[in-house]
Amino acid sequence: MDNPKLLYLSLLLIVLLSSYLLAMRNNFTKLIKSASAWVIIFSSFVAGYGLWQDLSNRERIVDKNNASDIALRINKDGHFRAKVLVNDVEIEFLIDTGATHIVLSKEDAEKLDYDLSKLIFWGKSNTANGLVATAPVRLQSLKLGQFSDKNVLAYINQGSMKQSLLGMSFLNNFSSVEFQRETLYLRL
Repeated sequence: MDNPKLLYLSLLLIVLLSSYLLAMRNNFTKLIKSASAWVIIFSSFVAGYGLWQDLSNRERIVDKNNASDIALRINKDGHFRAKVLVNDVEIEFLIDTGATHIVLSKEDAEKLDYDLSKLIFWGKSNTANGLVATAPVRLQSLKLGQFSDKNVLAYINQGSMKQSLLGMSFLNNFSSVEFQRETLYLRL
């Protein structure tokens, strides 16, 4: 067992049950009823202790967030969004674990001075709206909080998109991605 307190409590239960068995050896039915009641009481105690440990551990996890964590609060619409500095231009992205890559809407691509008429939309991407054409581009720089990267592969979506997406290719840069209550933590 990993927990010495739980081992101690288990040994204590065995000693108590053994002594009770010796005392009640002549009345077997009363012995079984009493022993069953004590096993249930002890099991409830162990389960309660384990739940309490989990809850107090969860609070410690929330408290261990450090200055290098990027914390994003959930929006009223139930999604996580992040304002990211892309090529020194602020773009608001939707965090999308269902997206494979970083995907720019046509509007955000134009904010970044990409000429859509000169791009070749040769890629294909399956989206919730069906199959769409995409054009690969390289972002000179990308910065969110303490995280920054250069020469980042992204795709411009030729279809209609409400917002640009930060997909798994971005999230994989972090050592962990954690949801706690209404906050998303990106850990470097």
